Amino acid sequence: MSPKLEVAELDRLCRAEWGRLLSALIRDFGDFDLAEEVLQDAFASALVEWAARPPSSPRGWLYAAARHNAISLKFTPILAKIVRRSPPGLSHVLSSEHAN
Repeated sequence: MSPKLEVAELDRLCRAEWGRLLSALIRDFGDFDLAEEVLQDAFASALVEWAARPPSSPRGWLYAAARHNAISLKFTPILAKIVRRSPPGLSHVLSSEHAN
């Protein structure tokens, strides 16, 4: 990739890597819809984040961004339930740790 991202380059990368990345995410999370959603979000983020300069490993960046989004989508509701069910003093500690 050139120092500045061209949309055509991102499109080429999407066509070349989509299947491989989607398969890895489905394997990791066992959910096709979640994998597809977070991968689409990762490519959308790449348009913004890579505007000045793409990363040295675009596929790795896309996978990491998608995986972090999937973890967040899967586990944020679980953490919220834990915070709601915990004793009053502990819920404050848990919610501040999650915010950091």
